[in-house]
Amino acid sequence: MRVELDTYVDADLRALISTEARQFRTCYARALGRNPDVNGSMTVQMSLEGGRPAAESSVAVDGTGDWRFVECVEEALGLWAVPGGHDGEVAFTLQFSRRA
Repeated sequence: MRVELDTYVDADLRALISTEARQFRTCYARALGRNPDVNGSMTVQMSLEGGRPAAESSVAVDGTGDWRFVECVEEALGLWAVPGGHDGEVAFTLQFSRRA
């Protein structure tokens, strides 16, 4: 799995995304269990309010075609808490491939 971040994502958010990527790997492992050929990308858009993802934070674009995978990633996003109480918009792309 590879993560591509928008250039304006600050160091705190970069560190959090890197740390929390394990949750996305868990979601991917489950998806592979259902379909060993699943791959593609997801673009995540988050609205942070006081360091917590707002209700509209979600997978904006799904290139995997696995709705349960998307649901798992969105549930993982809902558990995040960003240190320092950041507010604002964050976008990043997750690239899923067995070779990545």
